[in-house]
Amino acid sequence: MYLLFADDTLERFVQQFYDTPDIVFCLGFAVLATVFYLWGLRNKNKFPEKTFSNETLMLAGSFATAACIGFLGKILDRETHYFTVLFFLSILIYGILAVVMRSKLIWVFTLVALGVWFATETAYHSDWGWRFWGMNYPLRFTIFGVLLTAGAVFLQPKIEVLLPFQSTSVVVGLLYTMIALWCLSIFGNYSDLEAWTRIRQYEIFYWGLLAVFISLGLALYGLKYKDSTIRDIGFVFFLLNLYTRFVEYLWDNINRTIFFLLLAVIFLVRGAVVGKDLEAQ
Repeated sequence: MYLLFADDTLERFVQQFYDTPDIVFCLGFAVLATVFYLWGLRNKNKFPEKTFSNETLMLAGSFATAACIGFLGKILDRETHYFTVLFFLSILIYGILAVVMRSKLIWVFTLVALGVWFATETAYHSDWGWRFWGMNYPLRFTIFGVLLTAGAVFLQPKIEVLLPFQSTSVVVGLLYTMIALWCLSIFGNYSDLEAWTRIRQYEIFYWGLLAVFISLGLALYGLKYKDSTIRDIGFVFFLLNLYTRFVEYLWDNINRTIFFLLLAVIFLVRGAVVGKDLEAQ
């Protein structure tokens, strides 16, 4: 193995990649992405039942697109504001491709690119500080997730070409919201680690309470309207928030057996609900 890596030929071969201009990689990944997309679209039209293999090709094309945009950013100089514009460009590229290819997977990349653009754009306008308009990242993304979910529910149905992606947008929006809200329940709206370490967790208890109520509300909504995806998101974050609150407030004050027994009961209830859903199907 040592001889393999010590070989001058291999070293020169690897060095060629370092010496290759970024424009070559940018164009190369652009061509590769085009090949994967066309291949995936052809297979999708010819073998629509092969969902896994078709989406795998779309996934490969999406990663190649991201690499192409990344090298384009290096060419334009990533130290400027250009790279936030490139993130916005990636949203447009992924969005158009998702509609043309009828791919929910690429639509997920569109929404992820939207989140990355939002993070970098707000960071740029706050001079790379942790606060933007008085909000740290968890609070920003909680609001971002709520707006994304609301847009998916109320606005997306009015745009015919985006209607097939509504459920995907709702799920991604809820995940943005609940992950950010969970982080907010731990760190509060603090951007200074030293200031956060000086507070007591009960001082930001309201964020934890909000996270518990929203996650429980999602679980109950999913149960009532038989939406298994929203129900599962609600249950997962309800349990996650309960466990987090337990560690923060009750770890030294309550019997562990009782707590985990309560968690077991919740899991049994959820299992019973899922079992009924499967029987109904």
